Amino acid sequence: MKHASYVKKAELKFLFIVGIVVVLTGTSALMSILIAPELQTVVVKKIDSRSPASVINPTDSSSPQIFVAEKENSSTSLVQYNCDHKGEVEEVRGNYLRVTGLPCPDTEDMEITNQSNGFSAAVIFSKGNKFTTDFIDLKEGENNLEIMTTHNDGTKVSSIFKVVRRGPATIKK
Repeated sequence: MKHASYVKKAELKFLFIVGIVVVLTGTSALMSILIAPELQTVVVKKIDSRSPASVINPTDSSSPQIFVAEKENSSTSLVQYNCDHKGEVEEVRGNYLRVTGLPCPDTEDMEITNQSNGFSAAVIFSKGNKFTTDFIDLKEGENNLEIMTTHNDGTKVSSIFKVVRRGPATIKK
């Protein structure tokens, strides 16, 4: 009998310790879900490599609005792309690129493929007919992104969006 009570006390201690670990782990997991992550500093710069004919009117949603956001010391870049893209070349420093924006009217589907390395991006549509992609792998130098849109009437339109990935600055000795 004495041995049985010792085993029972050991089991209770074990269950108590496991319960504490479960509560602490559960609390940590719950807090990570409820509390938003700390925001990082993002530098947004307007690309100034435009000709005078393509001046942007920020209040006109149909005019091309292309901005590049790069996180400081980051390997990712963000480019906003709209339907009226006129063949401008975007320069980024990141290894990966996310494309967001507004598709052309009556667009049913979009496909974005980096022809330079064969990477095919997932295009996700959200409320307000906006879209975003996953991170597109970029090679150093010029990357030709083929944007294939399928319209409601079944017609497909293809355009090339050129993105130049610049490498890190080097110091010559």
